[in-house]
Amino acid sequence: MIAIISLLLAILSPSLVRVRKHVRVVVCTSNLGHFSRCIQMYANNNEQKYWLFYHGVNEYWIQFLEPYHDNIDRLRLCPEATTLGYGWGTADKTWGPTSAYWIGDNYGSYGLNLWLTPNHPSRHSYYSQFEARGYANWFWKSTDRIEGPVPTLADSGWVGGWPFDTDTPPGNLYAGRSGHNGGNLPASHFMRRFCIDRHMFGVCSGFVDGSAKWIELPDLWQQNWSRQFTPRQVTIPRP
Repeated sequence: MIAIISLLLAILSPSLVRVRKHVRVVVCTSNLGHFSRCIQMYANNNEQKYWLFYHGVNEYWIQFLEPYHDNIDRLRLCPEATTLGYGWGTADKTWGPTSAYWIGDNYGSYGLNLWLTPNHPSRHSYYSQFEARGYANWFWKSTDRIEGPVPTLADSGWVGGWPFDTDTPPGNLYAGRSGHNGGNLPASHFMRRFCIDRHMFGVCSGFVDGSAKWIELPDLWQQNWSRQFTPRQVTIPRP
């Protein structure tokens, strides 16, 4: 009898693992759908404008969206990445918390599409490298749309990023991309923060229309991350 049970468990184990992974995708997309609708509510209450980008403690998207959901701490974690990373995140760890003053005790499994939050005027020079492409990249208002899917938040190894269509995939799909170097155009690597193998060679993403779905990693380059992002085909070898 024990041998039969062991055999059945051996047969069923791979199926159970797949079921658990699919359930986690469902939970993750639900989280991101909630976040995307919170972003819609924020814009509706602020003349259809998104908040301006800040780089200070408690000035991240989590704080801006807290008033629009009664359990932001539950939403901030993907079920595949609940272990605190204490720095840059990975496929199975969160970004943060860190000793850096601008992150502090913030942490999460998702990163914001920072093209939704234009530079704050008082900090114009902080990301001056983007001037090479002009400020037409940003979505200044929720009504400032283009045809096609515009991501809001997605699985990420960092709090957010400014993906460019010229970004190339990371060599390590577990770590994605750590570090801030690579913001200097044309060698941007911000897409690599989102390109992590968290959900069966894919990630989950929310969109400005309030929807959310699983995206295969190469299809990250098929989304409209900014107003000047040109979707293109990329090849990423499967592990």
